[in-house]
Amino acid sequence: IDVYLKGHSDDAITLERLSRQRNYIRHPRISMMLTAQPVILESVMNNKEFEGRGLCARFIYALCRSKIGFRDVAPSPIPPRVKEDYQLFVNKILSSTQTGTLYLSDEAAKIRIEFSQKVEDLLRSQWKPISDWGGKAVGTTMRIAALFHASEEENALITPISVDTMKRAIKVMKCLSYHTIASYQMMSIDPAANDAQYLWKRICDLQVDSISKSELFDKCKGQLKTSKTMEPALQLLKERHYIRLSEARNAQKGRPPQKIEVNPLTRKSNNSKNN
Repeated sequence: IDVYLKGHSDDAITLERLSRQRNYIRHPRISMMLTAQPVILESVMNNKEFEGRGLCARFIYALCRSKIGFRDVAPSPIPPRVKEDYQLFVNKILSSTQTGTLYLSDEAAKIRIEFSQKVEDLLRSQWKPISDWGGKAVGTTMRIAALFHASEEENALITPISVDTMKRAIKVMKCLSYHTIASYQMMSIDPAANDAQYLWKRICDLQVDSISKSELFDKCKGQLKTSKTMEPALQLLKERHYIRLSEARNAQKGRPPQKIEVNPLTRKSNNSKNN
């Protein structure tokens, strides 16, 4: 995987082969975009060699919500003006022959230093689970700022990268950090947490204030094999205060069935996110 590791950071690549001529690339540059299902992402991120050598930390992650069940079956075509503007933009940046070094303005350089310190603080707290990726976050932010600058400035080599461009790059990086945390969590998630996420989604879809365990299981048979498999997930939701478990009133003889009561505060939070 040296080609990908070194091609990302412009480190020289040397390939020595006994039966072939030596290959040497002084300034390798690799750009890669992968659109993959979560199961593919999981197999890549669980590869010990990829993880140990920092391959996964070199990617930018973006997770999309599934649109299945909510797709527009007859979408409007892309407006001709939008399509034309996009094509002109891509042709413009790909046809550029400028080479050289980009520089930050003095003010943008100060913002970079402030952001670098913020990243160090995050690596000790919120970003600790993604420390390998976070260790490269400042460099990735600079790449984003450089791309913004080169695509927008006619004289990119003369005009320094501005404060506005630096702030926009940092804003993008902050957004991407949440996607990265979610990606890493997805790949290391335990079965109970996975089931808890599924149960909570089903509860939200049903829009109920309370529901019995048996009723909820009937709605989740496709995902859960038996009602007992719900228990760890329900306990996790209870511990996180998403739900409360209570015995149903006016129950007949025998063990009274348990009711799942939804925390109204989580309902408000979920509705505000959807809005």
